[in-house]
Amino acid sequence: MLTGPVVWTMPKLSPSYLSLYLHYLSSLHLYLFIITSLLYNFPKFEENVYEFSVKEHCEDETVVGIITATDEDALDNDGLTYKLMPENMQDLFDVDPKSGSIFVKNGQLLDREGTKSYSPTLQAIDLEGQIGTTVVMINILDINDKTPEINRELYEAYVQENQILELAIQATDGDEPGTLNSEVQYHIANSQFSSNFTIDKDTGLLKNSGLLDREALDLAPDGVIELVVIASDMGTPPLSSTTSVIINIGDENDNSPRYLDPAPYEFKVKESERGIWVGSLRAHDADQSDFNNRIFFSITDGSFGSFILFSEAISEGYRGNITVDPAVELDYESVRKTYNLTVEASDLGQKKIKTTVKVIVVDVNDTPPEFPSDMVLNVKENSTLSMPLDTIKGKDVDTEHLLEYELNSTECQCNGTRGPCPEEWFKVERNGEIITNTVYDIDYEKCDKVFLNAKVVDILTEKNSDNTKGVVTINIVDINDNAPEFVFLQDFYVVVIEKVEKDTSVGRVYATDRDTGKNKETKFEVTKVDFVSSEGNSSESLFLYTDTPQEDVSGRFSAHIRSQKAMDNNKRGKFIVQVKASNPDGLSSTSVVELLTVDSSYRVSLRFSASVSEVNENLPHIRAILISATKATVEFFNVFSETRSEETTVLEAYFVFPNGTALNYDEVTSILNSEEVYKEYGSQLTQLGFTGISTTVTETTGMKTEVFIMIGLMAALAIVLVVTTTSLICIRRNYKRKLKAAKAMNSAASVVIKNQKTGPVVPGTNKYTKEGANPVLNMNIDTATDLGFDEDGSSADRESLNSLDYSIDMTTTEKDTMPMMVIQEEEEEDERSESPFIEPLGAALAQREKRRGADSPRLTFANPSIDTTDL
Repeated sequence: MLTGPVVWTMPKLSPSYLSLYLHYLSSLHLYLFIITSLLYNFPKFEENVYEFSVKEHCEDETVVGIITATDEDALDNDGLTYKLMPENMQDLFDVDPKSGSIFVKNGQLLDREGTKSYSPTLQAIDLEGQIGTTVVMINILDINDKTPEINRELYEAYVQENQILELAIQATDGDEPGTLNSEVQYHIANSQFSSNFTIDKDTGLLKNSGLLDREALDLAPDGVIELVVIASDMGTPPLSSTTSVIINIGDENDNSPRYLDPAPYEFKVKESERGIWVGSLRAHDADQSDFNNRIFFSITDGSFGSFILFSEAISEGYRGNITVDPAVELDYESVRKTYNLTVEASDLGQKKIKTTVKVIVVDVNDTPPEFPSDMVLNVKENSTLSMPLDTIKGKDVDTEHLLEYELNSTECQCNGTRGPCPEEWFKVERNGEIITNTVYDIDYEKCDKVFLNAKVVDILTEKNSDNTKGVVTINIVDINDNAPEFVFLQDFYVVVIEKVEKDTSVGRVYATDRDTGKNKETKFEVTKVDFVSSEGNSSESLFLYTDTPQEDVSGRFSAHIRSQKAMDNNKRGKFIVQVKASNPDGLSSTSVVELLTVDSSYRVSLRFSASVSEVNENLPHIRAILISATKATVEFFNVFSETRSEETTVLEAYFVFPNGTALNYDEVTSILNSEEVYKEYGSQLTQLGFTGISTTVTETTGMKTEVFIMIGLMAALAIVLVVTTTSLICIRRNYKRKLKAAKAMNSAASVVIKNQKTGPVVPGTNKYTKEGANPVLNMNIDTATDLGFDEDGSSADRESLNSLDYSIDMTTTEKDTMPMMVIQEEEEEDERSESPFIEPLGAALAQREKRRGADSPRLTFANPSIDTTDL
């Protein structure tokens, strides 16, 4: 025996010897296998096949059996391991690797009805990897796990009364055949009629235990018996299933009629009364079907053609009513004062029973006449027939009588109220003929029923004033003689143009017809559509139509006016819609419906601090307040919540007047903010969450591009006109100032030339080398008000001008004792003034010369940097 592993080292071979080397290794492996087989022993089992049994659906870990193997190698006796093959068998069974104990791994998967046995292979493996095998036969034992299955859920059978029934009930059991688990037995569950039937416990054959008498069983009228059959197996515990058996028992005509009232039968009848009721007999047939228990009565003898008998069904069975033949009058004075009638009761099966009825005629000679009851006539309105409508036919049982008729009073049913008739439409002649009164027209719309209260008198009666009163009811039948009449519930309808789409309702018409039934059914039709606007009237195509009329509880018909298309948003005005209402006979009338159109520019947004659902709930209240406040019709357009705040709801509405005008945002705001409206309705609106009105941003869908261009051109033209006008005004004023300055310079030059001082000028002042000052102005020149018209002027010039008023040397005032006269600033003349222009500089110099006199020294100031034009 080898004591250690053999180690083979692969030599380094060139690629050319690789295939040869692999062949060498394969041969060496085979050699080593043979050597190993000779040197080592395989594990062995005592039996080639082992057989065990286990019940289906057993518990997991149930031990099937224990199988062990032996190995002649001493080292392998305690080192054997066991394994169950194939591996998919391990879902059902497994083996302990050390002890060889085979057990159930998943007992719920063991179903004998699916697989009766399994044959896995058990392997025993030693330490050297040598494998010994054996076959394990595992038989699955049957348990009672299958319920008997009856072939049908319901068995139905029919058997005629007094006949034998045979019905086979079949059931199968899926457990192992030939065992108690699959053996099925039958029995009938206890019930009202179970004792009348038997069933073979082994074959399931159901029979009636005796003749079935349907009447004795006291079945329901339909003759149905329901049984429950149980099929159970013989396993432990037994399993069972049930089925229903419906048995229809056919009725057989095996019973004869029998009279319910005891004999003898005796009745009395008055003479001379045609068709008078004599008496009744009752009978019953015990058969349960309508066909077999129907009873017919007949008089077989003793009638002499004076009596008839007819049958009618009653709760107890049938009743035979004996009456005097309407064509015969019994006469007490005749020889027959008593009749013995033989009456027979028979069913359709000709089962019969007879009895005798005695009829006694009673003499009557003073009975008052009878007024016909329930006399009803139907007369069409507007009838003027000259012939009698009908004749009142009273009765008198006396042998001789003469009846006359008289109309006592007339009542009419008008508008559902019964009272005196407004006109006497009918008369009653003495012979009972009812005729029309041609003086008046019968009108259903006035009254629909007439009640003639009349009486019949037998003038040959033995009693005084022997009469009978009665009523003749005359139903006035309506004819179609009225055209539908329009009902106006509102003067106009407001149409929000942007809301109108195809089949949108824009208005509604109502009409009533005084006729009734089919005659008042009204249909509507739009016959003409005109559009009225500020530009004039125009005819429109019939784009409006009326839908199917509906009748309300008051009998009034109405229909919606709908649009076949979306309306043009440019329509501003109202539609005059002519609608025709007609009934089935073509009587018609027309009316006009006004549809006022409004566009989105008149939409006003009302803001509420409430949810959308709360605003929708309060819409009727809000509408009523707004109508009272604005005196306009309020049409709600939309209710929505602002995206930025769910607690703020916007209600968009239109306020329209009957003349087609509407309130815009500013007008609604003004009305609701007025003191009068706020005092009356402010608190109510506040309680409803009203917070204010906001403008509604809408799309100007109908605006033309040319309109935008025209508006832009007009705005640009207005700006140009304003700029041009302003420039002309400024230029003209500047020109007048410069003109004034030029004249002032000419006047100053003519005076100063004679007395001009010589010498250099002191820059930046009004001083010269010789003392003096410029007396032209006594005012500051504010640079802020300088318009800068003199483009040649410099800042130095402006400083020199300012120095004229405030920088005169004091030595000048000392030498010139005459105070300087302040020349007032001349106000600009109005451009429209025509007064002569006075040069301010010339006037100032002339005034100064006059005051100083001829001997006074003359001072002149000259500043070459100053130009009067700059002033």
